[in-house]
Amino acid sequence: MDFRQIETFAAVVEQKSFSAAAEALHVSQPTVSSHIKALEAEVGRELITRTTKHFYVTQDGYRFYEYAANLLKLRRRALYDMTNNSTTVIHISASTIPSAYILPGIISEFKAVRPDVTVSVIQSDSGKAVERLMEGNADLGVVGSTGYSENIYFSEIMKDRLVVCAPPEKYYKELKAAGTDLRTLLKEPIILREKSSGTKKEAENILKRMEISENDLNIAAYMNDMEAIKKCIAGGLGISIVSFLSVAKEAERGEVVVMEPPELSGGRSFYIALRKDYVVPAAVEEFIAYLRKSVGRNCR
Repeated sequence: MDFRQIETFAAVVEQKSFSAAAEALHVSQPTVSSHIKALEAEVGRELITRTTKHFYVTQDGYRFYEYAANLLKLRRRALYDMTNNSTTVIHISASTIPSAYILPGIISEFKAVRPDVTVSVIQSDSGKAVERLMEGNADLGVVGSTGYSENIYFSEIMKDRLVVCAPPEKYYKELKAAGTDLRTLLKEPIILREKSSGTKKEAENILKRMEISENDLNIAAYMNDMEAIKKCIAGGLGISIVSFLSVAKEAERGEVVVMEPPELSGGRSFYIALRKDYVVPAAVEEFIAYLRKSVGRNCR
């Protein structure tokens, strides 16, 4: 068994055709047939059933394909690591909260351990961050929601919670002291995030369960930038449903009022996002491990 046979077998399964696999590998169809026949002889199982009219992968074939895919991925990673001796760049596609409140401190600490690695962070909302990842323009994503594509693997790294952030006025302090429920608070002027924001997606799920639509809200403004939202809240424009991480310091300084009505008690999570077909380089794996280890300590 050699990698040429394994690569040929994987191509046949993926292309669902001997001729298409031959074209993809730039070899002849008899060569493809020869590799498959030799592989089946070595494993002692029929992996692919083919006739003049039919083609299908056997149950044993699908089992072996899992091993084949992992072996080919390991070979690609080994070649990548051995042939890339220059400075490594890790490209991260991150949504607003992770890029501003989670990653900066962790990246600084990671650079102290791995000064040869450069970390590049591109900020957008969660939807666009995943889109950039799907297009192959990032090594990993750090986002606030899931479900954008079946080709992306999401892994939770930390939990946060949604809160209502309000101006630091006596009126809102009294609402907080009274334990005002979310339905009542949502009668106030409200600032909403952009459509594909992870925070907005989580907030919309809560409103949907409460049978409240966006048309029912007194919308003061739509804004993309979290810092701008906080300044507008502090200036009295209205309330907003935000991540606690984004307003923790302002709340501590008394610049805003943070309320946690029970309807928001379910919390929200942040995730590492990876393409399922991506061969993760060693430096990226090391950064992910460091991120997982450090995130709790850096984000309290």
